[in-house]
Amino acid sequence: MDSALGVQRIVDETMAAATRMHLAEKGRDPRRLTLIAFGGAGPVHAYNLARLLKMKRLVVPLGAGVASALGFLVAPPATDMVRSYVARLERLDWDHVNTLFAAMTEEGSRLLREAGADPSGSR
Repeated sequence: MDSALGVQRIVDETMAAATRMHLAEKGRDPRRLTLIAFGGAGPVHAYNLARLLKMKRLVVPLGAGVASALGFLVAPPATDMVRSYVARLERLDWDHVNTLFAAMTEEGSRLLREAGADPSGSR
């Protein structure tokens, strides 16, 4: 239990630090704002985050946890593909690099076709 609380404190402090930095860049004072909790774990962290930021108002909407699911449903589809190839620059095998790119291109096209999209980008 102590370990879990320790992890939560670290996460809360990290979120508070990031929020402070973002608000400082915008010239905003968190004490004058209202925190709205949403997403799967938002309500779990909201109270401590508001406390750390000295915010006086916190809103946790009914069904706040489903906001992340809603975001998933409305976000554009995306796929990331990565291949590693470690070599010294002067010994780089460009044929191998091009083979990796070709494989990723084919995989991406296949995923698009399976999802019902046109990989060529034409309509």
